[in-house]
Amino acid sequence: MSEWKEWNGRDEQIAEIKNTKNGYIVRRKSGEEVCFLSIEYKCRYDDVVSYWIIPDDPLREMKIRQALTGQPVWMRRPTWLNEPNNKGHRWIYHEPTCKPIWDLPDTEYSFTEFKEEV
Repeated sequence: MSEWKEWNGRDEQIAEIKNTKNGYIVRRKSGEEVCFLSIEYKCRYDDVVSYWIIPDDPLREMKIRQALTGQPVWMRRPTWLNEPNNKGHRWIYHEPTCKPIWDLPDTEYSFTEFKEEV
């Protein structure tokens, strides 16, 4: 989980920022936040007090596209069966929505309708 970290400018912090995959944000003494989406270390501010490494998110591109376009998203998630002859799970399919809940556990998301598994 990402969190704001106090900036001290040590080599290990610079290495962490240089090795980030998605970029980082710095917070200056004034409270201004500056976002760097490039993996190249560019921050040259002398008044940085903390930084945030942007976490990896496998749904990042889908979330951005959906937010920009309003395109409906299909969702499905498993429900676990405890019946004697039905071990495992079956899928619960949701109607497409323009306001997807992105943090449901074990949920799959798609811009096209899922084909039901039999």
